[in-house]
Amino acid sequence: MKSALLVSARSDLFSLVSSALIDDGADYTDGAGGVVQVTGSSGRMLTVYGDAESERRELSHVTLAWPEGAVVETSQLSACVVECRWEDLFAETMARLAALVPAPVWVIDGNDVVWPAAHVDPARVSL
Repeated sequence: MKSALLVSARSDLFSLVSSALIDDGADYTDGAGGVVQVTGSSGRMLTVYGDAESERRELSHVTLAWPEGAVVETSQLSACVVECRWEDLFAETMARLAALVPAPVWVIDGNDVVWPAAHVDPARVSL
């Protein structure tokens, strides 16, 4: 499955993401940290997983510099794994999340490119 990380300095990232997506019509399944599934109008799906502990460990030795100039130690980041086969659905959902979540959210794609969630380019993102 094609995937990327959704990250934020907010420790309650998955709670914020799941609440925003559920309010927007997504389905929630309990277990393994929680799972939220978005089904697009054409039946395509995007899944967000609440338990991303192994991904947080992988990020623990990296420092990210946001475009605004702030440097964030990744030990301070929370992460959610997002699986999706369709880059356009992924980018559209990330932009919606950026508008709905009351905190800056970022995507780290399969090529380790950091995208502001509101500006993921579906033609260039690597899932």
